Parts: sequence; structure tokens; C-alpha cells
Amino acid sequence: MSYDLGEVVPLSVTIRDATGALANAGSVTVTITLPDGTAAGPTTVSAASTGVYNYDYPTTLSGRHVVRWLATGSNAGAWTDVFEVLATDPGQLVSLAETKAELRIAADDTSQDGEVQDMLRAATDVVEHYVGAIVRRTFTDTYGGLVGSSLLLTRTPVLSIVSVVESGTTLTPADYLVDAESGVLRRVAADFPQLWLFGIQNVTVTYVAGRTAVKPAWREACLIITAHMWETQRGPQRGPFQSGSEDYDPRYSYSIPRRALELLNEPVGGIA
Repeated sequence: MSYDLGEVVPLSVTIRDATGALANAGSVTVTITLPDGTAAGPTTVSAASTGVYNYDYPTTLSGRHVVRWLATGSNAGAWTDVFEVLATDPGQLVSLAETKAELRIAADDTSQDGEVQDMLRAATDVVEHYVGAIVRRTFTDTYGGLVGSSLLLTRTPVLSIVSVVESGTTLTPADYLVDAESGVLRRVAADFPQLWLFGIQNVTVTYVAGRTAVKPAWREACLIITAHMWETQRGPQRGPFQSGSEDYDPRYSYSIPRRALELLNEPVGGIA
């Protein structure tokens, strides 16, 4: 499950003895490894009740966190888990409120918000796979062994170039030209093509890719894919993930409804 940056994450571990009954350990500590590689803890945790240990962690960094529980003495053991803290921009095409309305979840029902947001971000990734970057993000690409005046950035469309470093020298905007849609970055001098310096991973480009607006078709495709994932978690009822329905597509193992692919301008013809 994911959490918003600044949110307090309720962590918990349950300890049992050899018979399976709840039991305290001699000592219990929790250590949290942060996304930057630093660690919070180990922190000694007291039992909230027999065999149950809780710890509330206030988040300070976005990214993947690793939780390590260690029990020593009687009923010793170790347990590891992870949780994700979202960046300030959660990276989703549609709001949580609009998605809950699509799924017919009451606005005041927040019990499943985390699950819905996880699916919404996954659906956003699927949409971006077909149409390119939409959510504004900063990327860094490194190149080497270049021959010629052009290189191809991995994410498009490009909104801006943050920096271009060639063999340790930071270039000025006059030293390159970028085609935003194709992601082709050209080395120039006085507006004439110039060769990139040859080297091993000696050109590093940091840039921002994404779009300033989301097309209605992409938003609708994101909602359809999210709803589809939601339905597959709700039990074996007839739906678009089952053979015979209008959205059944064996090429994608039922994971992407054909209605969504049509909105993303993907061909959805049958298999020969």
C-alpha cells in the first residue's frame, strides 16, 4: 500500500509461540531503510497487547521503504516488509474523486482509497506506454560512444532541457537543439550541426518530459483500465475480463479492455 508524503504509516507485527498462540518476545526492534539508503532505527517497540507490536512512522521521503522487525530472546524471529510513499505529484491522470465516482464508491467511503490509487497509477503507466509521457517528470539519460550530431532521448514529448553535460562540461542552450515530439537532441555550433564528443558514458542529459494537458480520450482510457482492474479483484462475476464479453482480448491476457485501446489509437483486430 502507498501513503502520501508526510502521512504517518501504522506499522505492526504479530508474534506467536511454537504452539501458534500470541506471545511476547524478549525484545522487539524495528528498523526502516529509507529510499536514500539511510536508516531510521533500530527502535525498541513495546507490546501493545500480548504478541502485538505497533509503531507509527511519520514519513519524510518519497519512495520505497523497507521495514525490518527483529525479535530476540524468547519467541525470536525476523520479518521484513515494504511500503511506498508517494511524491508530491502522485503521478496519476485522473483524480481520486473522479475515479471513485466511476467505480460507484461513495465519496465519504475512504476505506479503499489506497487500493484505488494504486490501480489508478498503474493504469496511468499503461496509458503512457502507448501515448508517451503525460505526467510531468524529470529524467536523466546517459550516452556514450556517440557517432554523429544527434541522440535520442528515451521519454517524449520533451517539455524542457534541464542540463546537458558533455565530457564534464555543462553546455549552454546555444550548444544544442531539441525536437520536443521526437526527442531528438542535436549538438550544434552557431546553429550548424556538430559532432558529439566520443567517449564512454560521457554525455548526460537531464530533462523534463510530459504534457501540460491530458486529452479526454486518455483520461477515459485511464478510467476504463482502472475500472477493469477493480472488477478483476471483486470476484468471479461476468465482466470484461471473461471470454465472450465485448472487451475480451486474448493478446493482452484480458488486462487491457479493447475500448481503452481504441481510445489510445491502438489496433484491436482479432488474431489470425
